[in-house]
Amino acid sequence: MTLYFDEDVSMDLARLLRRNGFVVASSHEEGNNEASDAFQLAYASHRNWTLVTHNRRNFEKLALEWAATDRHHAGIIALVRRPVADLARRLETLLQSTDTSMLADIIVYR
Repeated sequence: MTLYFDEDVSMDLARLLRRNGFVVASSHEEGNNEASDAFQLAYASHRNWTLVTHNRRNFEKLALEWAATDRHHAGIIALVRRPVADLARRLETLLQSTDTSMLADIIVYR
């Protein structure tokens, strides 16, 4: 599974997760920092990447729009702003205990 961080998610979190063996791509590294949320979700979905964001409200709306039009995504993980080490621990616990196919077309809150 590849996680795709939108521009609001810390690269420090990406570095921590990578150090622990997780695959993380970011909007910054992909050259998409100024892109809309709709673009970010489409970009991640086209690559079968799970999108990670702090922007819960916009992505809840997008997920509903996608469901209404029978579009599919590899999952959205909405993070509450917390210290990076806490977020890393929460994400690692989720990813180690979840079959990645279970994330498809849903939003998970951490």
